[in-house]
Amino acid sequence: MDLDKVRFREHIGIVSNDTSTDQFSFLVSPLKNRPGIEKEAYVILNHPDFGDSCPALAIVKEMKSYEEVAGSTLTDRVGKMLASAEIVGYVDLRNDVRDDVRPMHALLIPPNPGSRVYMPYAEFLEDTFSRNVEGRAFKQALHIGKTESFATTMKENVRPINFYLDAEDFTTKHSLIAAVEGAGKTSLAAVIVEELATKTGHPTVVLDPFGEYSTVGAPGKDPETRAENEDPPSKQYPINLSVTILTTQSEEVTKSIEKNRKALLENRKISIRSIPSQWSSPPNEKAERETRETIAKNVKANQVTVINPAGLEPQEKRNLFDYCLSVLWKSRLTQSIEPFFAVIEDAETIARDLLEILAHEGGKTGVSLCLLTTYPTELGGKIMSHMGNQLLGKTTDGDDLGYLKNMALEKSDLLPKLKPGEWIINGISQKQPTKVFARQRHSLPVQTD
Repeated sequence: MDLDKVRFREHIGIVSNDTSTDQFSFLVSPLKNRPGIEKEAYVILNHPDFGDSCPALAIVKEMKSYEEVAGSTLTDRVGKMLASAEIVGYVDLRNDVRDDVRPMHALLIPPNPGSRVYMPYAEFLEDTFSRNVEGRAFKQALHIGKTESFATTMKENVRPINFYLDAEDFTTKHSLIAAVEGAGKTSLAAVIVEELATKTGHPTVVLDPFGEYSTVGAPGKDPETRAENEDPPSKQYPINLSVTILTTQSEEVTKSIEKNRKALLENRKISIRSIPSQWSSPPNEKAERETRETIAKNVKANQVTVINPAGLEPQEKRNLFDYCLSVLWKSRLTQSIEPFFAVIEDAETIARDLLEILAHEGGKTGVSLCLLTTYPTELGGKIMSHMGNQLLGKTTDGDDLGYLKNMALEKSDLLPKLKPGEWIINGISQKQPTKVFARQRHSLPVQTD
């Protein structure tokens, strides 16, 4: 990256005497013809030893009024702002580091008082946060939404910073999506499914108790009329994947999808396969055999396989889902199906012992789980401890907040205040917990009566 493009030509402040390796304060300078700095904005400054080849990145955590009175009278005080920033780390851009590898390291020396503070470009921030812990760019970056932080682009446009996650994390680690009813868990999971399926072709299986993923393969907007001012522009976003729905009521599901005529007109890759509907106890051996054979044929690359138990009672749905997960797990042990990504709605209803096995052993055998739950405490510590990616929405229950605070860390106080579509995202590979506004799914939502 050209070092001249790392920051603006104009600086936005001067570091004060209050500095450490974790934070610093700076006196904010007003910008000419540019928006002022706000809380949660990112700033950069030169490394105290390595200079501009290793820009240090920080995020503004507090702003307060400051009046400069030295050498002035009460009538001509200069009103300014004093900002406090938390240091994230520094990006190594020295010549001895290959251009495609830009690691971020902890700052071990406090910033120099009197040094200049700059506003980084949006492109620099997005590049920095779309890299793994080694500093390598994500091979497939999944666009999840936008952060609450704004930045100016190299074309002088002010916009929120796009937020991406690494596809490799979702296909090699387990993920948790936890929030109260109505927070948007299914919508967020659909975004992840369409991103993974479109950009990687990784086999995806969805346990869909309420028929909400049937049209995940159909474009929700006409590609010729999508808004060009979207960033990234959805006009350039391809929805080109196959969706197979395995359902206990194929006729009813077909009628439901026919309400979404746009899905049928624009995407002929949605297919429906019947599976038996006999899922009361004791197990029906014929139903199990037929379901096992159908699953084996339909979990494959470049395809989303949706298991829709339409018409079944709650306990029958649980029996079907437990059996399907058991079949998928055994199929991976024998390597008769490819590694897959499994989205599990209402994860707390799945047999606990089965989920514990999958959470503990799945990552080693090519099974990555994405658990959606309203009640994370019901999953238990053995399962929660394996969730490498954590996407946390509005949470109000005291016990649940206690479970999630070690995932949200310093942003845990935000959990009860989040609105639908707002998430705190953290994980093993994340540099810090980040508040994200999830994007709308590009695929067509299911239309209901």
